[in-house]
Amino acid sequence: MDTNNMRDISREQFETFALSSEGGLFAGHLATGEDGEYLNYAAQCYWLFWQASREAVAAELCAPSHWVADYAACGGGRAVFDAEKASKVTDPLCLKTPAYTVHALEKAGLKVAP
Repeated sequence: MDTNNMRDISREQFETFALSSEGGLFAGHLATGEDGEYLNYAAQCYWLFWQASREAVAAELCAPSHWVADYAACGGGRAVFDAEKASKVTDPLCLKTPAYTVHALEKAGLKVAP
């Protein structure tokens, strides 16, 4: 997912929260100028805080639960490897992507949507 798309999603989430009873803002507070900044000072400050809170999230994950390999040399198309098998396959054309379970993400402190 590209950075602009992530920022758009984050802004949409922010505005949904801002307009909720907990957020306390009204639609008029969310008017933006040509530069994309909110014209309302409080809304702009809240938006900056929202972005900073999202950027502060960094999780250290444990070891991957498995690897997804993609290349014919890895066993014909796609294959799933455990750690031992992934370490033995050294073909540079075999793309091995680490995968994590939902449990690993939750253990790192991230909320995982169903």
